[in-house]
Amino acid sequence: MIVSTILWILASGAPSGGSSQDGLPAVRAVLLRTEATGTVREDVLVRRLVALGASVTPTLFGLLSGEELGALLGEDETSLWLCDPERMSELALSALAEFPQLPLREFLRARCAEHDDLGTRAASLRILGRQGSGAGLPLYFELLARAPAELAQRGLRTTAHNALQEILRADADAGRALEPLLLAAPVEQQQLAAEALAGSNRGVAVTLLSKLFGHNAELDLSVLDGLAQLGARYPWRVADEIAPRLRLQLGAKSSALRASAARALGQLRDSQSAAGLVALLGDDDVGVGRAALWALRECSGQKRLSTSQEWQHWLEGELSWWKGEGNALLARLTPEHTPELAGTLRALLRHPIGRDQVALTLAGVLGELDSPAKVLVCGALAQLGARRAVPALVELLFEGDAEVRAAAWQALRSLTGEELPAEPQLWETYAFG
Repeated sequence: MIVSTILWILASGAPSGGSSQDGLPAVRAVLLRTEATGTVREDVLVRRLVALGASVTPTLFGLLSGEELGALLGEDETSLWLCDPERMSELALSALAEFPQLPLREFLRARCAEHDDLGTRAASLRILGRQGSGAGLPLYFELLARAPAELAQRGLRTTAHNALQEILRADADAGRALEPLLLAAPVEQQQLAAEALAGSNRGVAVTLLSKLFGHNAELDLSVLDGLAQLGARYPWRVADEIAPRLRLQLGAKSSALRASAARALGQLRDSQSAAGLVALLGDDDVGVGRAALWALRECSGQKRLSTSQEWQHWLEGELSWWKGEGNALLARLTPEHTPELAGTLRALLRHPIGRDQVALTLAGVLGELDSPAKVLVCGALAQLGARRAVPALVELLFEGDAEVRAAAWQALRSLTGEELPAEPQLWETYAFG
């Protein structure tokens, strides 16, 4: 990698040298239509821009930031270009992301030192995101520190948020590189990172968010919200870590934290938190009580209950049923008891306090059932809202039985909200990528 980078610099010229005007003729020659030129795909144009080498880095950066677009286009009509002029900044971004990362990051650092403005920082952040490497995180935080007040502006905040998410998703080791930088960052940057972590699908996000907790009251609320989002989107990866942390916050001294934790557990539909939520219905803070009531309705599906007494009566009934009958029925969710599976499921689905146990048990035996039973269980998992069962359902997409594959696909779409086709590899990438 180092050798190839050095050779590239020697062959093309250091990217930090030269003016953006110097590379305009070369870039123009790639993008301008000639008499012999037919239709050209964007990926081909990107490869041709990359082939121009480091000397056009300033020009491509100027196209990305918008500074050089007018100079490139001149008075030429749109029809004279091989791509829509509105797409040229995206082409420039794609090409820049293909250049060797280390010299390109040094170019960005020098460019931002020379032109310390919003457009330059935003373009640099976009490049770091597209590169998708944890090695770019130190520069990422340098850029944020240059103008901390601008993080309150939606445009730059969205760009920085998206760039960090791209890095986290593309580089499995980015979490380790992020931790020391994140813990040393000011609160405003930590809040931005918490929002980005919430949208990633990395297990390390739980660890990082947890390490941010307890230092700042406003940041704590962002952390709880981030944990809830992670748990709701990827429960098969992180729910077992997140739900217990959230349950602990039901007893927090801060009423804002208690309410936030209650809403988060409702978002997760965490039936195991029912007792703690019932206890909060009588909280001194009215907002906490409202949050607990909403969460209980989400967890249980019971929309008519409202008072503490009604919910306590419901909870005692549920616990009694599970102790007397539910656990025995749960034990019958096995291939040996397939003939009575439909009746067993009907009984269990009426008692949501044990939803997680039912879902985990069904996911565990799903591969051992016959085809009709698999179809039945797919429907039950969708009805339970059992997102933890996503990996088991993805496995069914490889089944030879078309009816089983169709049932698994419908359940996956219902549980995740994703509109992916019934292609196993696409669902594997979603679930595990």
